[in-house]
Amino acid sequence: MSKILVVDDDVTFSQMLESFLKKQGYETEVQHRVKDGMQSLRNHVFDICLFDYRLPDGNGLELVQALREKEVSTPAVIMTSFNDVRTAVNAMRIGAFDYITKPVNRDELLMVIQQALEKKNGKKQIKKTAQPEFIEGKSAASKYLLEHTRLVAPTDMSVIIQGESGTGKEYIARLIHRLSKRSDAPFVAIDCGALSGELASSELFGHVKGAFTGALFNKKGQFEVANGGTLFLDEVGNLSYEIQVKLLRALQERVIQPIGSNRHVKVDVRILTATNEDLTAAVKS
Repeated sequence: MSKILVVDDDVTFSQMLESFLKKQGYETEVQHRVKDGMQSLRNHVFDICLFDYRLPDGNGLELVQALREKEVSTPAVIMTSFNDVRTAVNAMRIGAFDYITKPVNRDELLMVIQQALEKKNGKKQIKKTAQPEFIEGKSAASKYLLEHTRLVAPTDMSVIIQGESGTGKEYIARLIHRLSKRSDAPFVAIDCGALSGELASSELFGHVKGAFTGALFNKKGQFEVANGGTLFLDEVGNLSYEIQVKLLRALQERVIQPIGSNRHVKVDVRILTATNEDLTAAVKS
């Protein structure tokens, strides 16, 4: 089992990332500051490291530099909310393997991790031919699906996409966004199966510093991050009742309230959801 070190000061994001990576079969250790990340690097050996660029007591490049000084082959990936080309170039120059921006796309992250591990283990990487993001089928069912997709895409209607796991619900959501008038704004996808309790409220609506144990800094929720664009709630049926109540208000009034704040934030987002559950049956039960 490959071991991953994550150093990120966003507690809720790192908890989600840890949960996601563990589901993918990776052993994960999480730290929130440069000094704690340095300590982990001194005490343990990791197969890959994921470093946030901006940290409370420094930045992720210091951790990359520490890895290089140890002369180990552990690949490091820099994560940041700031799409800064100069940061990317600097990170690569001092030895980072790659650079990804937040909100992190899960498929992209897994691809980068796999490529980094292949390089570390000396496996030859096979260059893949670029594939289209979505392949249109020719069957009657496929044509029916795409007809409805194109019908709702230009509107601001909320959409529920239902289907079994692996049938491409997120691809349809991205296609709806791409064909909409919001295509130039953010598309933010959230795995609701990885959200619970305070983590869910914080991830969706944000929090202020000191709102709960571990809330070391103010955090924007994904509703704010997606403002002007599309928010995709994957496996929405997994959200707890308490979170559904808060979500209902956000959907009806297009207003959110970060945890620990008396401030109300207006948001303009289009909501797309997906589920493999029969929601009508779930409501009845």
